[in-house]
Amino acid sequence: MAFGRLFPLLLSVVFLAANAPAKTFDGAQYTALPAFQIDLEQGRMHVIEEGRSRSYRLDDCSNDTVFCIRSLCSVYPAPIGRDPNCRAGDKLALMWPRQCVFHYELGSQIEHLGMTARLAGYYSRKVHHTGLHSREAVWMVDGHSDIGIAIRRNRAQRLLIDTAQSGQLSQHLAAQPVIDQSEIGTGALPGIVAASILPAAIGGQCTE
Repeated sequence: MAFGRLFPLLLSVVFLAANAPAKTFDGAQYTALPAFQIDLEQGRMHVIEEGRSRSYRLDDCSNDTVFCIRSLCSVYPAPIGRDPNCRAGDKLALMWPRQCVFHYELGSQIEHLGMTARLAGYYSRKVHHTGLHSREAVWMVDGHSDIGIAIRRNRAQRLLIDTAQSGQLSQHLAAQPVIDQSEIGTGALPGIVAASILPAAIGGQCTE
């Protein structure tokens, strides 16, 4: 299931979390403007869908080499039980390298728990007052063509989200592997938002 089922997140406040007994991530809460509030202590994702609050479980699926957050399948009271068609990561899957400094080529991939994330391209933004540009690597998980996570070193700086649910994010990066900050929200990329993460970024202790 692609990001399309998460479109209502862009219209509301969303709570993400991860079960992290090893404290994979540095902080307890982050905000990814304009859509997400990330709570790394509760292990739940609460979504406002069609005016109603719905709750989904999330898993901190990180290991020694990757940071990983994915949705889990809901378990309903008997006799309904678990949805047999649900797969972990159906609603949300984010994964990126954990190395302190990494050098991956465009198209490189990492695999974990049956998920594959690829270095799909780069997000270029102007550094305030300097005139210089900073380039962040955009990782996308296969099956989620409408959401990417932009990384500098091993820190997630922002989410790139296609609110039109058209697949244009992955299509644009396949044709032109750099998205410039100035293109966001223009005719070049209609419906694309760059959701900055506060405070600073999502990440944790890196590995060499």
